[in-house]
Amino acid sequence: MAQETADYPSLRKALSASLSRSPDSLFSFVEAHGLATAMAVAPSVTDGWQDQANLEEDGMDPELAGQLEQLRQRLASQLGFGESITLPCRLDPFLDDEGNDLCAWCFGFISGVLLDEESWYAGDEEAMAHRLLPMLLFSGLDDDEALDALWQDEGMARQLARAIPEMVEELFLYFHAPDEGSASSED
Repeated sequence: MAQETADYPSLRKALSASLSRSPDSLFSFVEAHGLATAMAVAPSVTDGWQDQANLEEDGMDPELAGQLEQLRQRLASQLGFGESITLPCRLDPFLDDEGNDLCAWCFGFISGVLLDEESWYAGDEEAMAHRLLPMLLFSGLDDDEALDALWQDEGMARQLARAIPEMVEELFLYFHAPDEGSASSED
């Protein structure tokens, strides 16, 4: 099932155009969406997170940084209103679409997690590892034998891929809508 990003087409068009100006040095739109999604659900927004979408050390174009921040804010708003997000790619880990596939989205997402990995895992490390498993598996950023075995199990890999939108919602709720018991224990 193809999934579209129809809820913000003008932003997608502008951001895609900005990213395509330097396709060898910038994330694709799908990778950038993954990165913005990670920052939308993160425990806190890392200063300068947009620089992660720039694969060279030239610095981020302010217009592009602003567009990425707009995307992050839209995604956070959607999740905050209880709406699920739609990934700008198919939920098929075996589809290779030259930087516009699920693996590219997961690469962008995990790139965002790695900006402040400590805060992501600060609460319950095991539960967080479970929530991030699909994204880590498909990102290609971890060369672990257990992940390789999961990747080889096509049925399990597809099941994990289909769970990503739900995991994103769970992550958002975990960081931004803690249950009353955990919120009151922090006071």
